[in-house]
Amino acid sequence: MSSLPQPRLPAAYNHDEMADLLACGARVTGTPAARAAAWLLAASTLPGTPAFAAHVTVTAQPDPGRRGRVALAAHVNSWRELTDDLAMQSAGDDLRLLALADSYATRTPVNLSLVGTRLSPAAARAAAEAALIAAGHDHLLHVTTSLEPGS
Repeated sequence: MSSLPQPRLPAAYNHDEMADLLACGARVTGTPAARAAAWLLAASTLPGTPAFAAHVTVTAQPDPGRRGRVALAAHVNSWRELTDDLAMQSAGDDLRLLALADSYATRTPVNLSLVGTRLSPAAARAAAEAALIAAGHDHLLHVTTSLEPGS
């Protein structure tokens, strides 16, 4: 008898659990852009909320990050519907991170002068890290907390 992980309803997962499931889903998708989108969503407060859960499916899938072992993975059903629905309910960093995540996931250009400005330090860091991830440079993910030269 196989002991495959059994998914729960998406609304049953808290923020950190859903962020992990989205990261697994991005690994399954296999593109740096998908990983960047999942990174941005994890940096927002949206995963783990009922409104977000309404747009996500959780399934058991082979996880390439775990040598193909079956793991639970979350995927956004429709980025357009997610963005349209949550844009009406979100503001500030969450709205901007969602717009950036949507842009990476759908490969749709976004106006950075509108979305990439006025971010909190944590959201700006997540956006910079996502750009490195999307470019395939995860190995450079060491963002300094100092603006001093040479630190």
